[in-house]
Amino acid sequence: MTPSIILDPSGENPVSEQYQPVNTEVEFLRFDTSGENLWIAGERLCQWVLSLFKARQMTPKINYSVREAPRERIRRLARAAADVLSLEVVLRAINVMEQNDDEVSLAELLSQMNEQDVWLDSPSPLHAAQWLMTEITGDLAPLAEAQAQDWSRQCEEPLAQIYRTSVSERETVIRQWLNIDCDDTLSKQLGAFPLELSEPFIGEYRSYWGKQLRQTQGGAISSLPTESPNVKHIAEVAYSYFRAKPLSLTHERLARIRFHLRETQRAALDVRVKPPFPKTLTSDVDDEVIRWATDEYLPYRRWQVLFAEEQEYTSQQLAAGFSKWVLEQYPRLTNMDRESIKINLRPNWLVSQLIQQRRVLWVVVDGLNFINHRRLLELLAQTEAEHCQGSRKRFDADSK
Repeated sequence: MTPSIILDPSGENPVSEQYQPVNTEVEFLRFDTSGENLWIAGERLCQWVLSLFKARQMTPKINYSVREAPRERIRRLARAAADVLSLEVVLRAINVMEQNDDEVSLAELLSQMNEQDVWLDSPSPLHAAQWLMTEITGDLAPLAEAQAQDWSRQCEEPLAQIYRTSVSERETVIRQWLNIDCDDTLSKQLGAFPLELSEPFIGEYRSYWGKQLRQTQGGAISSLPTESPNVKHIAEVAYSYFRAKPLSLTHERLARIRFHLRETQRAALDVRVKPPFPKTLTSDVDDEVIRWATDEYLPYRRWQVLFAEEQEYTSQQLAAGFSKWVLEQYPRLTNMDRESIKINLRPNWLVSQLIQQRRVLWVVVDGLNFINHRRLLELLAQTEAEHCQGSRKRFDADSK
């Protein structure tokens, strides 16, 4: 039986087990008369063997065939990208193609080699973002870029420009889309970046927004991209900024980020919003005076003491009118009926009622300002709640 000879000019086809590989003229001469099937690899060696057969006038008698270069099969899908692929990728691609009887598109080839859905979807801003974020190993980059070029021919600018981006430059485009490089062209044309970020972009994005807030004294929050899936990162940065710089915080700015904050964060910023400056007290009607003190002066004064960088003595001067009213009205207020009085000047009545029901420890804490008074009430309420909860647990335990 005449031995079979395979001529593989590219030298990239895998050698079948039934064949003896031949890579030099010496090896060919050694196995030429052995009767074995030979696999001749390399374009120059294949030409030399054919010339030798022709010189021997044996060409018509030789059972030989020429194998197509695997890159040529891939070239029909990926064009020039086939020339720069590693041999490993070439053989992997050929294996996938043969499993599909060569009825496979470049997108389908990549989806099986890279196992990502992005390859089978149609161009869109969301798809472009997925393409930019898809992990692609360096050896698959030429095929990926060839597929991206196909996508670029299916859409308009600036989307097409994104698909023309090389694999190595994709991070630069992501930063442009996020405005990190201070170029908002892409975000204006395509909207906010539509995917959740991962590191290192999260850190860079937060740093960018922190810088924007500092440079604009919080004003940048008015351009918050509310439709972005990454708005939570901006809200966190804004929370830290406004917590440290309450003078820059307004109800409108807080409303922009409120939905993206935790309850404790919202509460921390609520008390930092500067209340309206109290008007001058002009009325001496009880209800009006007390409303002015509780709704205007005291909230503003509390904010001023806790958060203002500089104290405004004008607000303290306004309190002189309230102090004068209290001093002038004190005799009348202390003789009013408990149901009618607007200020708690007669706690002895409450104590006299409680003492009929239980023992009462009456502690008089004098001289507390409004802030410390509020804090004391909060602590007492918290202690009472904890006491009730503890009593309930003990009762439940005893019941069992």
